[in-house]
Amino acid sequence: SHAGAMLVRKALDTFQIDDAKGSYQVIVHQPLGIRLYDLRHRFTDKILPEKAVKLTLMHLLLALDYLHTEAGIVHTGMLAPTHLSRLTHSS
Repeated sequence: SHAGAMLVRKALDTFQIDDAKGSYQVIVHQPLGIRLYDLRHRFTDKILPEKAVKLTLMHLLLALDYLHTEAGIVHTGMLAPTHLSRLTHSS
């Protein structure tokens, strides 16, 4: 069994969106909880601890690897690197 399987929530519903570039399968699920963006505001200097960022990224990558390699699903709603950078660096 893949380590990322337990990190993926069950789908509540699915639907398809069609546009000029193709068809996209959408999977609906319950919100996970607090966004990382909001969570960082609970810490001093509004910066997530490095350990929390590493653990979150490890879980995210394991879940995405499971979806890709075992379930044949491609997740396209990722944060841009510039947004992720803002979560971990003070400005």
